[in-house]
Amino acid sequence: MAYGNRNSGIDTVSALGAAVLDARRAAGLRQRDLATLAGVSPAWIVRLERAQSTNIELGRLFRVLQALGLTIELQTGHVSEADAAAALILGKP
Repeated sequence: MAYGNRNSGIDTVSALGAAVLDARRAAGLRQRDLATLAGVSPAWIVRLERAQSTNIELGRLFRVLQALGLTIELQTGHVSEADAAAALILGKP
């Protein structure tokens, strides 16, 4: 199952949370079911799906993704010199 479009992918915590929520629902799992499968608390699943934390522990995230049969694929994105310069001016990495 693919989330996001081919051009943008998942590039925010909100988009990641929405993708996990969609996958969980598609699998017919309740939050507590997914939490049990992944070895995390139900509250952690709620925070992930609602993007209530930007400090997501990768180990937990990978366990949740694995429980849902999802993987992460990294792709090199093209950033123009103008976009890079604007990000520096605005103080965004």
